[in-house]
Amino acid sequence: MEAKIIQNLFDFWKLIGERTRSFYKNPEFDFTLINHHIWPSKVFNICSENVLDFEDKIRNHEIPNAIAIPGNNHLNFSFKNSNFTNYSTVKAMFLNLKSIENSFSNIKEIELVDTFQKGVFFKEIAEKSFNYEIDQMTIFSLIGYKNIQLFIGKHENEYVTCGIIYLDKKGNSGIHMIGTIPKFRGLGLGKKMTEKLISKAIQNKSKKAFLVASKSGEKIYEKLGFQTAGTLESYKLV
Repeated sequence: MEAKIIQNLFDFWKLIGERTRSFYKNPEFDFTLINHHIWPSKVFNICSENVLDFEDKIRNHEIPNAIAIPGNNHLNFSFKNSNFTNYSTVKAMFLNLKSIENSFSNIKEIELVDTFQKGVFFKEIAEKSFNYEIDQMTIFSLIGYKNIQLFIGKHENEYVTCGIIYLDKKGNSGIHMIGTIPKFRGLGLGKKMTEKLISKAIQNKSKKAFLVASKSGEKIYEKLGFQTAGTLESYKLV
């Protein structure tokens, strides 16, 4: 199950790279490289143990300084015992959708991102929520594209939450980039966005919904029934 969850994420990164002409395929790994190495510039689908080659390519600015490896992959040992540091561990989680009633579809405070103006709001919310830069054209490239939907949510007439759902080629729905602007956290808005995306996964007729969870989001997802199936480890050259 870990492999399916993480592959959904990798396919999501690949699709963004293809939409922005920033996806590159190497015989031993894939990577996206957005302007100035910003989100989602990542190296993934790695099948090489040549850690020194990754070091050289990063120092020469040929690939991003962000290596993503599933937690159960033996390559973690090679990167942990090198000049790389593990800067992030997130949980790979899934939710069985068969027994869940679709009671979340009519959440009026959450809107589909279907205009460039809403795309601007999405970018601003995401940057404040995750504290990293996002290229506006990356967001624009996803608006109206098949199998991807972006959403933003309001609180007291202000857009403060964001989220994405991605339907992969195998029919699995991946929930991505659920974020809330810091000063609005603790109000249940992240939960509401997650519920909206679950409703979309059910509408997609997916059997399961996938996501990767940071420590701050993990408890929200567990309360909604998500189960942990592994981890995704991220490394950078120090």
